[in-house]
Amino acid sequence: MPDAVREEEGPLFNQVGLVLEGGGMRSVYTGGVLEYFLEQEVFFPYVIGVSAGACNAASYLSKQKGRNKTVTIDYASDSRYLSWKNYLRNR
Repeated sequence: MPDAVREEEGPLFNQVGLVLEGGGMRSVYTGGVLEYFLEQEVFFPYVIGVSAGACNAASYLSKQKGRNKTVTIDYASDSRYLSWKNYLRNR
């Protein structure tokens, strides 16, 4: 990562933003990249996300390491989180 992104004093710091796409399971890749940014303490002055990207952004901005993996991978197979049974029962 360029030092300009790591340090607020860098010349590009105020000119860099992060845009996160939506797309459900596609967000697993984005979550991995954001996890790396958190580990390396790389932060951006402007972050925006759409749909699943907004969920990833919330975890990244609140510096919750591991949350994106938990939500998108671990909960995906939990019927309490997402299932046809819950969908039909709550209609």
